[in-house]
Amino acid sequence: MQEQGQSAGAQQQGQQQIMQEREKIKQEREKFQQDRAQVQQQLQKFAQEQQKFQQEKQQIQAERQKLAQMQQQLANAPGGKPGGAPSAETEKELAKAKEDAKRAQEEMERLLQLVQMSQEEQNTKEKTIQELQM
Repeated sequence: MQEQGQSAGAQQQGQQQIMQEREKIKQEREKFQQDRAQVQQQLQKFAQEQQKFQQEKQQIQAERQKLAQMQQQLANAPGGKPGGAPSAETEKELAKAKEDAKRAQEEMERLLQLVQMSQEEQNTKEKTIQELQM
């Protein structure tokens, strides 16, 4: 009789352990799903920032081309020859183009830094997910 009581107690204890393990697995699965959703959001954010970075890069290239054209025009203008003075309007346009190019370059560098930070975060999240899957 005692053996049946001990057997029932052991069986009940085993069932409790199984239930605890199931609950633990359920919690880990939920955490995994949350981490997965975060990684997906990070990927979307990364893609958006990468697209913005490419647009900024194209804008900088266009500004550089414009600046080179203005410098060429200055050099070819009657006032652009040695001893002559370029027109005030041309100088203003050149200064504005240089300032725009500088701003665009700074923005590109800022976006590049954000992209790199996002990539590092993404790598960290992926590593965490891989560890949870093991």
